Amino acid sequence: MAGAELRILPAVAALALAAVAVTAFADGDSPPNENGYEAWLRYRPVEIADPGLAAALRSIHIAGRGPRIAAVRDELSAGLAALLGVPPAIGPDVSESAAGVFVGTRTELGRSLPDSVASELDDLGAEGYVIAATANDRNAVTIFLTARSDVGLVYGTFRLLRELQLRTGIANLPVVESPGLPLRMINHWDNLDRSVERVYGGFSIFDWPNLPERQPRYRDYSRLMASIGINGIVVNNVNTYKGGRLHGWRVVSDEYLDKAAVLAQEFDRYGIEIYFSINFMSPILFGDLDTADPRDPEVLAWWTHRARRIKEKIPNFGGFLVKADSEGELGPHAYDRTHADGANMLARALSTVDGVVIWRAFVYRHPGEDDVSADRAVQAYQQFAPQNGDFADNVILQIKHGPIDFQVNEPVSSLFSAMPDTNLMLELQITQEYTGKDIHLNFLAPFWHRVYAFDTHRDGAGSPLHDVLRPRGGSGTNWGVAGVGNFHDGLNWTGHLLAQSNTYAYGMLAWNPRRSPGVLADEWAALTFGGEPMVSATVSDMLLQSYGIYGKYYFPYGLSLMGWAGGAALDGNGDRSRPDPYRNIGRYHQTDAAGTGYDRTVATGSGYVGQYPLPLQSLYESPDSCPQEMLLWFHYLPYSHELRSGKTLIQSIYDDRYEGVERVKSLRDRWLSLEGMIDEERFYHVLGKLNLQVSESILWRDVMNGFYLDLSGIEDAEGRVKAGDRPYRGLRYGDGPRPH
Repeated sequence: MAGAELRILPAVAALALAAVAVTAFADGDSPPNENGYEAWLRYRPVEIADPGLAAALRSIHIAGRGPRIAAVRDELSAGLAALLGVPPAIGPDVSESAAGVFVGTRTELGRSLPDSVASELDDLGAEGYVIAATANDRNAVTIFLTARSDVGLVYGTFRLLRELQLRTGIANLPVVESPGLPLRMINHWDNLDRSVERVYGGFSIFDWPNLPERQPRYRDYSRLMASIGINGIVVNNVNTYKGGRLHGWRVVSDEYLDKAAVLAQEFDRYGIEIYFSINFMSPILFGDLDTADPRDPEVLAWWTHRARRIKEKIPNFGGFLVKADSEGELGPHAYDRTHADGANMLARALSTVDGVVIWRAFVYRHPGEDDVSADRAVQAYQQFAPQNGDFADNVILQIKHGPIDFQVNEPVSSLFSAMPDTNLMLELQITQEYTGKDIHLNFLAPFWHRVYAFDTHRDGAGSPLHDVLRPRGGSGTNWGVAGVGNFHDGLNWTGHLLAQSNTYAYGMLAWNPRRSPGVLADEWAALTFGGEPMVSATVSDMLLQSYGIYGKYYFPYGLSLMGWAGGAALDGNGDRSRPDPYRNIGRYHQTDAAGTGYDRTVATGSGYVGQYPLPLQSLYESPDSCPQEMLLWFHYLPYSHELRSGKTLIQSIYDDRYEGVERVKSLRDRWLSLEGMIDEERFYHVLGKLNLQVSESILWRDVMNGFYLDLSGIEDAEGRVKAGDRPYRGLRYGDGPRPH
């Protein structure tokens, strides 16, 4: 390359190189069957019209060595061979050829890297990357993929291949990117016996009984996570004890470290750190101590030794996730210590191995325990807000997006506005515990995007949540987002094929919280089903409609926890996706003969509204200004209350559920319109799920409308819900037949 005249191609000029065409099937041919295992890393042939670009992609030069460089080499080799139909020539030489794809860090590429490309790296962190196209005076195309570290090269590799999959060629180059959130984590709620809490589609990916035996699936999973920018994975359930039923606390014992090391090695190949959920009482459970008091020097010494032992076995060990003093998981309160006392003790132990403590703020007690409020929503703020500023620099407080429990329409937690001097992590739920499990199509990206953009008013107006996760004045990297994962051992990973879109969107929003849900839906549809415009457009639109449709027949207007929570699901904890509105009257909703909702106002209710800054208090305190999708979360209202539509509340409840069912049927009709354009295996799999969703939505409609008729005595003005014609009157799921 020495002496070649190089110039960076601006994006508009690069369009000439982006002539990438869709490979179509001949009339009468059916697409070959697929099982969904490849997810969005589904490399299928594309036709590249520009000879310069085609030649460049067939000549790959990779500088450097190590497991991540090997991962880059393997991904480019397999990806380009599948996309181009011809295996690329891959070699280390970066000094002679004038064309091709040149991959390496700024240090490894050295003088081969044009100054104009190298300078783009100056403001990027270790995970950022640059992809730039150049051409010499003979129009020989060169593509540079460079970064400050090999981790950045991993992310850049997946981005380059994604651009080709999406058939943009290099039209979007140059790309200069670094992640918006430094920690982008997946939390597995997996138990060591392979059962999974709140993931309904199968058993754990991690075969703990047979580890340290390696399985190809571990690498495939790591590839998928790295391709969407994930850099941390918690491999076990936050519930590590549950009254002695679970044994997750063993995961950091010597018995399990060799097993975990196999997973960690696969993760490390893609720049992912491994984290463990630990039990605060571990010094007693498998140590030789009779106390776990965080102020006891022997307890600190025990945890320090344990952290160092883990680090010796697992170099990419990132730290601990802790659920303490919540739902039976004991913590520092057992010793009259604070959450900060407990977290900071662990932080001191982990500081010896550059680790972090992620301390969950999901805590609540039942009324009558320590004279706590009857409203569970207020309790986390009461416990944690007074401790703002008390936590060590390597402690991160992990807060669920809302104050209750991943509800469909729930306000952003008041804690995000109240902890300006604390490292924070947003916790989202990818698995659909309350949002439809693996039956209901429900694309969560529009909701997550709204959460990220929520103005917390922490530092005045214009303080979106994605900015306030970092402590005020802080410059470290101990903050970010965690998502409770929905991947399991099923062949298509998520049970419902279309639920893969939520994992994809979660990772992409973690990388850039400002990305449009519409763009993410378009991308996922194209990556998963190919470039046929009608297929991609239809699937994308179905995804974008699904969240609003689900809310119509599930919990409209912010109603919470009206689902069935008992019985035996896979993990023994029940199924939250079935209707049982009678169960939690009084505790989570105050429905009676006069009205429905929950009064959380300052004036007459639990006072939760008062935990927000004044502008948000003013917004939520009055039903006239409260966002309608959360109206009943903040307010108890009479059935005669008139909504902005002009309808009464009770009539809107009836109408919405009937509308929801009809819109689910329309989703099914739209999917049916794609028959013949999608392979039969995936087509009929999704159709089966949509048929189940129709049945489930009818069940929700009839049980919930019957419930409101029972309590209110008010019939539907349209004559659909009336006395004497209620087959599901008073029904709890399991007491009667399911409609079909």
